[in-house]
Amino acid sequence: MGLSVIEMRFFELALKMGVIPSGGHILEFGESNVIPADAGTSLLSILAPHLPINRVDEAARRIAGAANSRSQYQRFFDSARSIYHAIFDPASYTVIDLEQGPRRYCLDLNGLVSLQRQFDCVINNGTSEHVFDQANVYRAIHDHTRPGGIMIHWTPCLGWVNHGLYNVQPGFFFDLAAANAYDVTFAGLASESVCVLLRSGRDVWQAIRENPVLNNSEVCAILRKNANTPFRPPLQGDYDYQSPALRLARMPRRHEPQLRPNLALHRPASQSSTSDWSWHDDPVLDAAGGNNGQITGYFGFHTASEYEPWWMVDLGLPLSVMEVVVHNRLDDEPWARRAAHLCIALSDDAQTWRTVYSRTEDTPFGGADGRPLRVELQEEAGRYIRIFLPEKGILHLDEIEVY
Repeated sequence: MGLSVIEMRFFELALKMGVIPSGGHILEFGESNVIPADAGTSLLSILAPHLPINRVDEAARRIAGAANSRSQYQRFFDSARSIYHAIFDPASYTVIDLEQGPRRYCLDLNGLVSLQRQFDCVINNGTSEHVFDQANVYRAIHDHTRPGGIMIHWTPCLGWVNHGLYNVQPGFFFDLAAANAYDVTFAGLASESVCVLLRSGRDVWQAIRENPVLNNSEVCAILRKNANTPFRPPLQGDYDYQSPALRLARMPRRHEPQLRPNLALHRPASQSSTSDWSWHDDPVLDAAGGNNGQITGYFGFHTASEYEPWWMVDLGLPLSVMEVVVHNRLDDEPWARRAAHLCIALSDDAQTWRTVYSRTEDTPFGGADGRPLRVELQEEAGRYIRIFLPEKGILHLDEIEVY
């Protein structure tokens, strides 16, 4: 993408704030250009008061040389490179671009991107909006930034009709930072005449009211990466990325389909009590969530806190039972641990029960993650199967299968 006055307003404010590092190794996604080359002189003049004079002089000399060069590549790109050298004084400069060129890695950001190294500063130069696979491009930026390094983004936000595939929302980079524990060093909306700082995506309304020119603007951000953790796509809003719900939502699911019939599926069920957390006040209707065939990782039914809480299913007639499979809730370990001391009992009349299994381990078992509790029985016969705790507690399981 071409450098313009908009990017210079962003750099101008960032330099005033002292948040632009120098001397590191730079990787740029999409090589910057200035067209025509001599336009770089006016762009440099915006930043000159905030840069060392020797870098400004060197950049001015190089811009003049680019404008008069026979090399088409130099005329297109060396003015931008000169401005970058004045801003960053980089130890090295590397480019990933879809177009072929000298000292470029020609790569499609929709696919695998790996240079097998990390950089001090990675720049998304108005490139991400041209890539369909947004998660892939931001993952590549994340993966190529060293811990402690920064990612500099500018991308269309408001206006910019028919430019690229996407305009991002003003709060996008705050959500991206929250998902990946980045520090938001700088975030702002920039137009040709002004760059306004944002403390959150919600600040945009006041910024536009006070500066109507921002109706056509880029969002610019400097994010600091703190650790070499895997990239996580963001969610919109103020989410707690350590919450049980989000951990459950992103948990890998593993469930092998069974060729044998599940004797408990949709059979009449009941439970000892209901609670404020139950799906229904009626114990029969709430208990139906424990054998409806949906293994979600959350609870399918929920009793109150009581002594020996239980859930029961009626198979319809006495049947030989070879295995009982119990899927625990997995949204938070303390809640999964409540079922650790689980027991299984069988009965022919729902009055006289014989316990056929008792679990004494303190560690919880799994469920939708492919690690349910599998209890093999020696062809025990019974019409009713009861799952219960041998102590005071709360029983809330995901799903019970009987084979």
